[in-house]
Order: sequence, then structure tokens, then C-alpha cells
Amino acid sequence: MKKAFHSDDHLYIQVADGFEKMIADEVLRIGDKLPSVRLLSDEYGISMGTAFQAYYHLESRG
Repeated sequence: MKKAFHSDDHLYIQVADGFEKMIADEVLRIGDKLPSVRLLSDEYGISMGTAFQAYYHLESRG
């Protein structure tokens, strides 16, 4: 299922924010594996470059 994005933020920030929300809501926990870049790209309907940027952005936030 493709996700829909409607914010003025860059797409990679929206994806990263979604992962942060899942972490805050304890849907994702420490030690859980995130989807591969390829799977994230397919699932969200985004380019692999955008998926990489989202992960780099998350990493920079700690």
C-alpha cells in the first residue's frame, strides 16, 4: 500500500517524521530493523534516493 504525503516539507523529511512517530508510539522499538531502502522505496512510492535521504536524516537526529 502506497503512503500519501500532503505536507509542504520535503518528502524525505515526511518519511523520517513518520518513522519518528512510530518510534514515539512504540510501534518500532530499539533493535527493530527498518525496511531496506528498496522496500521503503516500493512501499512508499518514493525514489531510492529519497529513501536514503530519509534514513540519513533520521541518523543525523540520533
